[in-house]
Amino acid sequence: MKVVVEDDGAAIAIHIPMAFRRRSGRKEIILPDGTEPVAKPQDRPPDPVVVAIARAFTWQEALDSGDVGSVEALAKRLGVDGSYVRRILQLASLSPAVVEAALERRGLDGISLTTLSKDLPLDWQTQADRLGL
Repeated sequence: MKVVVEDDGAAIAIHIPMAFRRRSGRKEIILPDGTEPVAKPQDRPPDPVVVAIARAFTWQEALDSGDVGSVEALAKRLGVDGSYVRRILQLASLSPAVVEAALERRGLDGISLTTLSKDLPLDWQTQADRLGL
């Protein structure tokens, strides 16, 4: 960092060396020592698995409360295919341990939505064992 003060003291210029880099369409600042600043949780893009789990619980609540009468009615309201709604709704039966791991972004590296919703056992311990939690 370099600080320059004009002779009359009317202005101060501060020069901080840094570089900018684009990542996923966003600009990032590279610090002078070459390290990258740690991203705040709100700066990270939402995890698709977490978004799908949130949708599953929201949609299941809409069905349970009677706000929507059927999966087909929900799909029509959302403007999506019924098979997509059914696939996402399976995530509402995930164990609390799996949901917590997804929210904390730990232990589910490389696990896709397809893996989570395909042949998912209802038993929570079996889910955790299958996913390595």
